[in-house]
Amino acid sequence: MTKVKFGKSIRTQLLISFFFIVLLLILVGIASIYHVRRVYTNGKDIYVTNLKTVDYLKTLNINVRRIDKYIVDILEKFDDISEEDNKKEIEKIQEQNTKLMFNYENLDYSEEEKDNYDQCRLDMVTFNKYVVTLLDMVDKGELDEAKKLYQDKIIDIEADACNMLDKVADIATKNAEDSNAENYNRYQKVVLAIVVTMILTTILAVLISIRVSNNFTHKLGVIQRWAKRISEYNVSEDIAEIGKDEFGITTKALNDSQFMIRDLVEKIMEESTTMSDTGKEVSEAIRKSKKRIENMNLTVAQASAAEKEFLQKVIDTMLDEEISPTFMSKMKELLDMIEKNSIESEEFCKELTGMATYMEQIAITSDYQNEMAKTHREQVGKFKIN
Repeated sequence: MTKVKFGKSIRTQLLISFFFIVLLLILVGIASIYHVRRVYTNGKDIYVTNLKTVDYLKTLNINVRRIDKYIVDILEKFDDISEEDNKKEIEKIQEQNTKLMFNYENLDYSEEEKDNYDQCRLDMVTFNKYVVTLLDMVDKGELDEAKKLYQDKIIDIEADACNMLDKVADIATKNAEDSNAENYNRYQKVVLAIVVTMILTTILAVLISIRVSNNFTHKLGVIQRWAKRISEYNVSEDIAEIGKDEFGITTKALNDSQFMIRDLVEKIMEESTTMSDTGKEVSEAIRKSKKRIENMNLTVAQASAAEKEFLQKVIDTMLDEEISPTFMSKMKELLDMIEKNSIESEEFCKELTGMATYMEQIAITSDYQNEMAKTHREQVGKFKIN
């Protein structure tokens, strides 16, 4: 199937597809209404033209035969109806025939029917003239002449007129049948057009639905594969451009997000590596400093022990009675200085011990930070960015 580009957005694609199908249905509906209208018009024409012509011709035929009956009644006195009443009936029928012929001649009938009717009309005019002549003879009392006219002229003219009326009626009937057949053909065309259009519209709707569905499924598949790659820590590849519709806008936003993730991963890797290296150096430096402090503390403690030993010797010397007062005074000053220095040494040792403990805590914290940086680096390292 040829790839058809609709609009940019999915909404536009769906609306164009919907309106296209609706437009097709409207066009078929208009065409169907037109042909149905033609069927109605043809049916009306069959009634107005063909059926009315048949009705007029059949009525004229019957009226001619009725006139013949009334003439026979007048000539032979078969019925109890008076001669005057028969004449009135004949005149009434003749007036009716005149109207029927006028109405018939104003109808739209075929050339074949017209040619045959012209001969029929001539027979009808001749028949009416002979009937008027016959009635005049009867009024004058010339009954034998009237019978002779009836036998010699009217019977033959009447037969010709009736035959021609039947012939024209047959032609009109055939025209009605032909028109009805044409009408039926139009009806079949309308039905066929509607059925074919329904089938084509259904096929078109299915094809458009498949086309749009495949388009949506393909684009959703692309996004689904992207989501699967993200779940596997793979942000190395951007999503290929899949259009300028809502899916295209979404994939562009996802590509932008991937770029930000890659940039963030690179920064985290760099910073965690730097943090880990720096933390390791700091931890080593702190532990070296702690070691020096402990050595200093040990040295100070040894010096403090030596001072105490010296102090004890000074005390022992002061207990000697042979020491002069002046020397004793000097010894006391020395003792005070040694005691004071001893106290300061002890305080200094305590400070050094506290510093060593604090630096150990810092070293432990630094080790913990190193482990955290290593863990973060391992987790971020799962992302594939190249």
